[in-house]
Amino acid sequence: EVLSGLESLESLESLESLESLREPAFEEKELSGAARGSIYHVVLEHMDVGRARSQGMDYLRALMEQLVTDEILFPEEADMVDRARLLAFAESSLGQRISGSRLVYRERPFNLLTKHDGKQIIVQGIIDCYFEEDDYLVLVDYKTGSAKGAEERYRMQIDLYRQALEAASGKKVKDAYLYMTDVGQIIKM
Repeated sequence: EVLSGLESLESLESLESLESLREPAFEEKELSGAARGSIYHVVLEHMDVGRARSQGMDYLRALMEQLVTDEILFPEEADMVDRARLLAFAESSLGQRISGSRLVYRERPFNLLTKHDGKQIIVQGIIDCYFEEDDYLVLVDYKTGSAKGAEERYRMQIDLYRQALEAASGKKVKDAYLYMTDVGQIIKM
């Protein structure tokens, strides 16, 4: 739509008022699990586990600064990330396996045609992380919240992710894990 001169000025004033919108007030209330999860997903998507293992907190500090500079995270969001917990993840045996893999995939979308209640359905999702190890795949899914009961809550989802990866790659998923970001716990599924 083409705007006349007067309408353009009114639209410009509206745009200027948009610029005056406040940034989120992080200190007013605690973030929801979904919001925390989104922040951790962004960080883990960009985090080089091998560099975190070798360079420690210096790397994680630089990563947070870069995510803020690139306007991927707000400074307040970067400050909320528990870097010690991320370092512990990188230094874990799972982190060692990830950093030792030559092929690591993050945030990969998929479609899976499967049956449910006798009907064919399409399941769509995004796999947080998977990597090759020997001639197999290892699946990692990031979750917020309590680790208590997580295996039961997420078993169906992990099974669907496993099916999708195996169908798409022709390789077997030998291991699957949940990484509970709020508590820093790794759960083998």
